[in-house]
Amino acid sequence: MTRLDETIASGKTGHIAAHAALKADYVARGGTPTIPDYTTSSTESEHQFIHAALHADHNALGNRPTLSTSNPAGAYLDAHAALHQAYNARKAVSAARTYTVTPTGDYHAVAQKYLTKLANRSDKTTQWTLQFAPGTYNLPTQWTVTGLQNVHITSQDPSNPAILNKGPRWSGEYLLRMYYGSNIRVSHLNFNGNLVYDPADQTVHWGDQGIWFASCHDTRVDHCRFSNIGNAAIRHNTKLDDARGVHSWNHVVEDNTFTNCWQVTTTQEGGVSHGGSYNWTVQRNTFTTMRGAVKFASRTAGCHTAKILNNRWTNATDTAIELSSVDGVEIRGNSFTNTGGALVNAYTNNINGMTGFPWARGITFADNKSNRSGDGFRLSMNRYPDGYQPHGSNLVLTNNTIAGVSTTDKGQATVRVVYGGVTGVTLTNNRFSRIANKRPRSFDRACTGVKVAGNTLDGSPHS
Repeated sequence: MTRLDETIASGKTGHIAAHAALKADYVARGGTPTIPDYTTSSTESEHQFIHAALHADHNALGNRPTLSTSNPAGAYLDAHAALHQAYNARKAVSAARTYTVTPTGDYHAVAQKYLTKLANRSDKTTQWTLQFAPGTYNLPTQWTVTGLQNVHITSQDPSNPAILNKGPRWSGEYLLRMYYGSNIRVSHLNFNGNLVYDPADQTVHWGDQGIWFASCHDTRVDHCRFSNIGNAAIRHNTKLDDARGVHSWNHVVEDNTFTNCWQVTTTQEGGVSHGGSYNWTVQRNTFTTMRGAVKFASRTAGCHTAKILNNRWTNATDTAIELSSVDGVEIRGNSFTNTGGALVNAYTNNINGMTGFPWARGITFADNKSNRSGDGFRLSMNRYPDGYQPHGSNLVLTNNTIAGVSTTDKGQATVRVVYGGVTGVTLTNNRFSRIANKRPRSFDRACTGVKVAGNTLDGSPHS
């Protein structure tokens, strides 16, 4: 960045401008600032706090001056200079570890070349960046890379994200396939599939997919937009040529927007000996007109620990969240408006050839709000194809607001466990209203340790 210099003569107005420039630079680099604005009314104590916040956000290295109310004006200038010098030194190093793709020439080939170089570089423990200059990239086919480590794939200008389209000559499935990668971040990019749904189309389009992390770990996708993708916008699972089981973990999907897509998922696409992922977080995303679900699923044991937090669904045409043969799931603080199907549908994976294993141990649905849906929360403990009967434990449904459930089927209570049991069921302090079949809850007779308290139906206590 070009430092906005200050002098003692700059006065408070000049100082404010310097703060603003530094904060804007941090945002341009992809940060989400926690820095309060410095204004003409800021006190000296606030000034010191703002300096500390700026330093923390930029991770300034070296010794920086410490500010106090007794410092003369020159000390404030020294603090600014130290911060800028530390940042500029890092920026010079960062520039040498950045590849830039522009929307001219054969940009698909250029990006593939850079991905391959990054995967094969000798300093894989050092952070590198692959950035796309502003513009539209109409891609002819997918990018594929194996063994990518410590790479950030992003836009050169996060305020003007690059647009990555499946172009008119597209041939392929995923926009980007990554195998056996680690410590990968994808941010501030727009991904567009080639499928524009007819409003009546409720069929998954298997070959239209976004990003695939196969047998990867420690990945993050944030501040991206995904549109018109007929299957998985993002998929995290275990590659079929990996060892049996689950070899995919620590994935975060946060602060993204998904429009007219099918799913975000850990679903396996082939066989019954390889699973999904574990330690999977989906938070603060916006889902509009989703055709499928946020789906945490596996075909083998070992898929556990998911957090689905503070997301917003609007006009989903089917189920919003699916769980299949997984453990340890927290669904909290989400909002659902006009959901065509269930809010949550959890069920035993019944792919032919699967060997049964326990699941549904530790599922929480709490602090969520829904207005108008086809169904509520369903947990189906059905048998596996080999006859194994799973039994869940510790199901908690608390402090939810569920209004306007449209199903009139008396067998479909808004919150229910069917086809098997759970040990330890808690249904407390939920607010149900406008439930068409007047049945807020139903638990299979195999459930034990059921606690029901503090719930209401249309404002009246309901036990």
